[in-house]
Amino acid sequence: MQASPSNADVTLGSLAVTHRGESYVLPYFHRPGEDWPILYIHGLGCAKDDFRPMAECGDMAPFRLLAFDFPGCGGAPYPPGTALNVDDLVALTSQFVDLLRLESFVIVGHSMGGLIALLLCELLPSAIKGFVNVEGNLAPEDCMFSRKVAATDLASFEATLFPALKRDLASAH
Repeated sequence: MQASPSNADVTLGSLAVTHRGESYVLPYFHRPGEDWPILYIHGLGCAKDDFRPMAECGDMAPFRLLAFDFPGCGGAPYPPGTALNVDDLVALTSQFVDLLRLESFVIVGHSMGGLIALLLCELLPSAIKGFVNVEGNLAPEDCMFSRKVAATDLASFEATLFPALKRDLASAH
């Protein structure tokens, strides 16, 4: 059995990326390991920190662990007037991979992150060593809520979309 690493082994950072003329800051965590990297892609309303307990899991000690926040999630700001869709999130993820020089890695996608991870597999087939889908979406049609939210700016979401989603969910009982 592996010795359990600790959160002291985790380093925090942030990367600045540019997509379609807009600048984004992607906060991330990194836990070193001698074996291949595992990149976690979170779902809508989640964050990199959802994967952070893995950094203390003894069975994960050999692996390099990474996760980052998409704009508007966790510690990542969301520029006003911006509307990112799933393809934009794939592009941001690809930049993250490039900037950290991840040449071969396993990708773990949760919920909407499952679709992003799947699309990244298509974009970077030689880099992906494995794909784990945790309650993930496999097609854009599966992203019933995510697709609507990701394409909406914050003001519109707060004023219109969020109240409509709440009404739709309440009436589904």
